[in-house]
Amino acid sequence: MEFLSVKFMLFLLLMAAVNYLLPQRIRHVGLLLGSFVFYYLGAKQFFLLLLALCLITWLSGLLIGKFRKNYVYAAGVFCVLAALVYFKYAAFLVGIADRLLGYGEGETILQLGEIIAPLGISFMTFQAISYLGDIYYGKIPAERNPLVAALHVCFFPNVLSGPIQKARDFIPQIREKAVFDYDQVKHGLLLFAFGALQKYYISDKLAPMITAMQPKLIAEAGEGGFHILFFAAAYAVYIYSNFNSYSDMAIGVAQILGIRFTENFRRPYLSRSIKEFWQRWHISLNSWFVEYVYIPLGGSRKGKLRYYLNILVVFFLSGLWHGASLHFIAWGLLNGIYQIVGSLTAGIRRKAYALLRVDPDSAVAVAWKRCCVFWLIGLSWIFFTIPGTVTAAKMVRSAMFPSVMTLFDGWILGQFESVFSAISLLGTILLFAWIQTKREHTSAGAALAKQPPIVRYTIYVAAVLLILFGYVGTFTGMGNGGFVYGDF
Repeated sequence: MEFLSVKFMLFLLLMAAVNYLLPQRIRHVGLLLGSFVFYYLGAKQFFLLLLALCLITWLSGLLIGKFRKNYVYAAGVFCVLAALVYFKYAAFLVGIADRLLGYGEGETILQLGEIIAPLGISFMTFQAISYLGDIYYGKIPAERNPLVAALHVCFFPNVLSGPIQKARDFIPQIREKAVFDYDQVKHGLLLFAFGALQKYYISDKLAPMITAMQPKLIAEAGEGGFHILFFAAAYAVYIYSNFNSYSDMAIGVAQILGIRFTENFRRPYLSRSIKEFWQRWHISLNSWFVEYVYIPLGGSRKGKLRYYLNILVVFFLSGLWHGASLHFIAWGLLNGIYQIVGSLTAGIRRKAYALLRVDPDSAVAVAWKRCCVFWLIGLSWIFFTIPGTVTAAKMVRSAMFPSVMTLFDGWILGQFESVFSAISLLGTILLFAWIQTKREHTSAGAALAKQPPIVRYTIYVAAVLLILFGYVGTFTGMGNGGFVYGDF
């Protein structure tokens, strides 16, 4: 059941009624039943697996709470991870074993057949581990009620693509009586609308262009130059608008139900360093890795070498979490290397600014830093989206040393249907960037609240009409590119 559908709108109305009308003691029951229905309608063949994951998570939490031993915690995490490893990584691991043992083409150590990963398996698993981790580290008690633990694992707004929530933040909220708060519900609706507009008018416009460009650039085998730079920039905007739109809608839906989710994106392309970028991008996943992997490994407390190694481990696992493929691992490690190089050169850069008598916080210096971050991240996205690491590496090399001819051969403009479509898409992206810049200092809701009623309600009506037009467009060929992180 997609967020942007009439079916989901009706479902959300029903869930809002259930949420606000049920007594506090059984509120979680209504939300859990709704979450089960939501998942069953989207992936009924994996519904029993969802129930099993919820049960294992609850039982593991009880054992961890009772014994407080690291081996009990490790066993619980292992049990929760088992399904994820099988469905997502079994074929990848068997392929590695085949190559190590020298099997020829068509030969394998273990015949697995086709394995289809359940919807939301990566997100549900990390939700479950956060529950076990919060119990182990004494941040919450083990939940005696299996329904509450289950709801944390599969709450419908974030079960498929996040944001990943910590149990200590989520569970206390669902134990409270749901009190209708007009301002909170309005803010949730605004967030949902903003997400829908990003999806329809940026992500869905870029999706067919990305799909068309990718095989062409792969065929050029790294000779694209400025073609590749254009692709990297387009993909950087696409994946942000796509994933941020889903996050905004999920957070908005939760707020409509009176539940606050943690922010998942904080204008990442306004970052001044790669380290800052990863503090702003997919915040829920990165904070999960920091809390449950990076800090237990020692963080930055055990010397520089261990600090850099821990960074690489976290980014290796982050790449692997996104997919069982070498190109995802390469993407993760490249971003880890970015951070290490940034740390090693921090002193040199400070001295350079002092030598040149440039204020590092001046408008020009900040713009330069943001530009560097955007292009470094943009080049890393090539490894993320191009299946072959060798091909991706060739493309990055070509982008770093582009031929001037590739800028003036008309290829880039040829990716648009017309000059008008190019101008309209660029204008939409710039408007979105301007809004995001303003959101750095004040929320969109607060900014709207300051406007005269006539302006405010005109914007509301325009947003609704644009969303309706975008929805109708999914049936008339304007396209619906789906959500990238729905595959993870």
